[in-house]
Formats: sequence, C-alpha cells, structure tokens
Amino acid sequence: MRSRLQLVAVVVIVVATMLAVTPGASPAPLFDEPAAPPNIVLFFVDDQRSDQLSFMSTVMQDVAGRGVHFTEAFAVNPLCCPSRVSVLRGQFSHSTRIYRNRRIYGGFDYAKKIGVDQSTIATWLQASGYRTALMGKYLNGYSGDAKLTYVPPGWDVWRAFETNPSNVPFFNYRMSVDGATQQFGSTDQDYSTDVIASMADDFIRETPADQPLFLYATPVAPHTPRTPAPRHAMAACPARAITPSVGEPDVTDKPSFIQSLPWDTTKLNQAKNTWTKGCRSLYAVDDAVDTVLQALTDTGRLPNTLFVYASDNGHLLGEHRYFGKTVAYEESIRIPVAIRWDAVVAQPGSVDGRMVGNIDLTATFVDAAGVTPPFAMEGMSLLPLLRGDGVAWRTDLLIEHFDTAGTEGFIPTYCAVRTQTELFVRYDPDDVSVMVEELYDLATDPYQLTNLLAGAPAAEIAARRDELLARTEELCQPPPPSYAF
Repeated sequence: MRSRLQLVAVVVIVVATMLAVTPGASPAPLFDEPAAPPNIVLFFVDDQRSDQLSFMSTVMQDVAGRGVHFTEAFAVNPLCCPSRVSVLRGQFSHSTRIYRNRRIYGGFDYAKKIGVDQSTIATWLQASGYRTALMGKYLNGYSGDAKLTYVPPGWDVWRAFETNPSNVPFFNYRMSVDGATQQFGSTDQDYSTDVIASMADDFIRETPADQPLFLYATPVAPHTPRTPAPRHAMAACPARAITPSVGEPDVTDKPSFIQSLPWDTTKLNQAKNTWTKGCRSLYAVDDAVDTVLQALTDTGRLPNTLFVYASDNGHLLGEHRYFGKTVAYEESIRIPVAIRWDAVVAQPGSVDGRMVGNIDLTATFVDAAGVTPPFAMEGMSLLPLLRGDGVAWRTDLLIEHFDTAGTEGFIPTYCAVRTQTELFVRYDPDDVSVMVEELYDLATDPYQLTNLLAGAPAAEIAARRDELLARTEELCQPPPPSYAF
C-alpha cells in the first residue's frame, strides 16, 4: 500500500501533470481503442464531498493522475438510494420514481415492488457476456432475514451489506453472500472496506481471462459514523478549511427550514471533527482502490479497464448551519468523479470542467461496452470527453428531490437547475413558508451567501429568475409527486 507520507509528493505530481481540457480541444488519442469490450470498475462511495478527494493519494495519482478528473460533477438527486438507482439505470428520479431512502417512492422495498431492479446496467452487461459483481452497499432498506436471501437479476457475484439506519456496516454487520447471510464481527479483519477490497481482489483474479468483468464496489465510508480502519484511527488529516458559509451568520435570505437551525461553537467543533473522521475513513477506501488496481495489473486487465471513482452525493458539514445532504447547495450536490481508461484517455492527468452528472456514468458504461438498454439513457456518455473530442456539451443540469412536508427527513420537495454559473431552486410552496425560491450567482458568490431573490430583486434578476423557472419546469417533468409549478 502507498504510504500516507507520500501524499504531498503525490499531489504535487498530479497538479504538475494536469492539463486543462477545453470543449474545442481535439488531441490525438495515445492508443487505438481496443476491439474487446472493456472491463468496467465503479467505486461508488457514500456521502463523499468533492473536496475530500485531495488527500486520497491512490485515487489522485493512479486514477485522476492517469485519467481525467471531472471537477464539475453533480448528483441529480443528492440522496443515497435515489442516486444509486439513477446510476444503476441511467435515469433521473422522475423516471425511476425512486426519490427517497424509504417509504413510498424510496428504498429497497419500493424499488423491488415497481421492478426497477429488473433492468439495470448489471443485467445489460451480464446479457452481453460480462461477469458481474456487487460488493458493498446496495439500496437502503436491504435488511432482514428474508430480504437478504434476495439477489437481484444481473449479478453473478453478490456481496451486499445489510443496510438499515441503526447499523451502518463498518463493524458487526451482516452480508448477503449470493443469498446466504454471513455475519461479520469487530476484529480488524472484519472492517467492511477491507472485506470489500479482499472480495474484489478475488473476483478479478478468478474471472476468466477472456471474459470482461463489471465490478461495482460500494464502501460505506465516509458515511456517518465515519468509522476508520483501526490502522487509521489516529492518522493525520489535512485541516478543514472553514469557509464563510460554515455557520453562516445571517440566514434570513434562506428558506424557513434553514432559518430554524441554531449555531454555536460546539457545532463549529463538530464541523472540524466530522471532517477529520471522514478523512480517516476514506484512507481505507484509498487502500481498496490500490488493491483493485493491483489485481487488474497482475491479471493484465488494467490497460483495457474503464475505472471510475465517484460518490452517491456530497454532504454539508456546517455550511448554512446544516449537517447533512439532500439540499441543493453546492456541498451536497457536488460529487468527486475521476475516470481512468488507459486505452482511451487522450490526456492522462487532465482536468475537465464541463458539467457532468451521476447519470452520465451509466451512459458511459453502455457506450463503452456497446450494449443497448431497453430504454434511452438520460445521461450523456463521457467517452468523447475522455478521448478529447470537440463536442457540444450541456450547459445546465436538473437537480430534484421529493419529501412532502418533511415526512422522510428535513428537506422539503424541490426542483432546481444548476447552470455553469448559477443555482436556481424552487421548493414546494406547501412545504416552505418563507423563501420558496433561491437564486445564487456562483461566479461572484461561490459560497451561496446571498439569495438574489430575497427582498425586491432588480429587474434583470427578476427576468433571469423567470428564465430559470421556465427551464426548471421544462427539465423537471414529470415533477415530484404533489409538486406543481
């Protein structure tokens, strides 16, 4: 494993080699694209912010540093279960009808009931000859003796954590092993991220050399309680940067649910401590990435492997006084995305600032493998960006969330549009009594401190609000249940 003491040197190397990619650039590919279907590996972590990538030396050097780092990447519904279903299907929540983590419109039970698990990237790839494996978290609510016997179609190897709110599986958890329940305890060897790494290593080495593989590795770090591996319990982490939005002093221009949040010095300490715990839990994920890359190298698969590192959503750590996800603020919707494919990437170590969404990952897998899903992908394939092709690209992206009157949690229903320089959010008026809409100019206000729609907006702001509202209504169709424009 790569030593943490190499972190500074790694970051310097990566930064020194990164080249900005512009939409018009068309550099010649370094390799001819392979005729054989690529192996596909997706590391999909839980609640990692985009600014929590820099201290992961393996991901930064061996994935981003040899591939493309997408710095403007977003979750189209910044919540665990809907994000994961969107990645399995390549669709927005308004198409999957999975908006929440539980109850109606959310969680494992509802997803199984409406059949969205019957046609996924796993079934499409398996049908085309791939050997497939899920290792780690599946969907929220995959819990209980009866449910753990269920293996969704499309998976040759199934190693899924029991997932319920009372036990995030770091230690003392159960796992469905191809439908049979296995109990894990509290020894160092039971640490779940390391268990996933070992199982993934076996899967890669045991897959026949002439068969492409799809590995979906889903550690639970850095989700609460952010438990680190014992070897990282006291590991050094970079200090948390306290931005102006952390404990925002004046939230009168924010919606009522934000205005109700208190703030004091104990919460500032929480913001710092939570950052450190998340960092420590991610070190084992970085080690797991290293294990998988080594297995791919040893088996000769790495040059023709499409390797993706991403998160289901981000997470606020005190910004706007809030600790959590689901909101449309930057720290929640932004996700880390780094992609490596040695046979295809034209500019290894490059940074791409175009807007990408988590649904684009599925479209990319479909494009790379040459498979045809039974419905149209709602994302865009990232292969042209990896190749450095000059292509037209999106200029805005829909963000959506459903939770009528906070019955699921804290954040009310909304539809939002994130443009290249703005964020516009419209909440369900039945759920928000104050500040139903928010508009931020991210070019001049990156921390979203000033809602331009508070008070009496200037004429040009009001006109822009009308344009963005119309665009939101256009994209958010059908709207979330009970939501009306």
